[in-house]
Amino acid sequence: MKTPLLKQTTPKTLALNVVEPDASSEPAPDFSQAEAELNAEKAALDAKAKALEDQKKAAAEAEHDRQLKLHHELVAEAEGYRDEAARTKDEDTKVLMLRKASEVQDKADALGRKLGLFFDDPEPVVQKVVESKRWLIPSLQVGGLLFFIWYCYSRFFAIRAEIILQNKTQEIQSNPYGLDSIQKLFYEKLALGYNVMSVIAILAILFPRVLLYLLPFCKSKKDFSNEFETQLTSWQRTLVTVLLLCSFLLSLAFSPKP
Repeated sequence: MKTPLLKQTTPKTLALNVVEPDASSEPAPDFSQAEAELNAEKAALDAKAKALEDQKKAAAEAEHDRQLKLHHELVAEAEGYRDEAARTKDEDTKVLMLRKASEVQDKADALGRKLGLFFDDPEPVVQKVVESKRWLIPSLQVGGLLFFIWYCYSRFFAIRAEIILQNKTQEIQSNPYGLDSIQKLFYEKLALGYNVMSVIAILAILFPRVLLYLLPFCKSKKDFSNEFETQLTSWQRTLVTVLLLCSFLLSLAFSPKP
């Protein structure tokens, strides 16, 4: 009996295309070293910028301290001039010292505003309040003068009418110190009030600048009220007050007598 032979099968060979590395291609460039160098340069520039900023800040603080010291010196110098003006008895020297004090104080104030020592925010509110009260006192003064004139005028004629009425009922018209004397008093005060108004009118016509300088309505750095309060010494204010009071009493003495 024949044994069947196994048929040997030869496996088929598979052809694989293997990509061989190209010896001519270059490797990818490495930028790590360049990036490291760039980061180092950037860090150095940041350090230089920070150092420069610190130097500028230190210089600004030093300049601020210098200007602040200068401001204090100017204030002390102006105060010294004012003290010298208060001590001296020579009027020319006093005026010179006060002028120097004013100039130095103006410089100190300008430097103080530059340094931010003066708070400008509340100023408009305060200025608004001052402006609202600016016309109050002058209006009361003028209104008081007009009321004084009107009252003297009305009382003068009211007493005249009462005297006429009494004279009709009295046989002996003798009033050594009665209504006629009071009427004369009101006439005198009425003439005094009219004299004040006439002086104001004459100043307005002949010397308008003098009137604007004296009127309480005009508020500026060059008015009588401001200079009296800020630029005169205590002795000068006392002297001006005494002279004005003496002039007022003299005007009363020479007022028209009926």
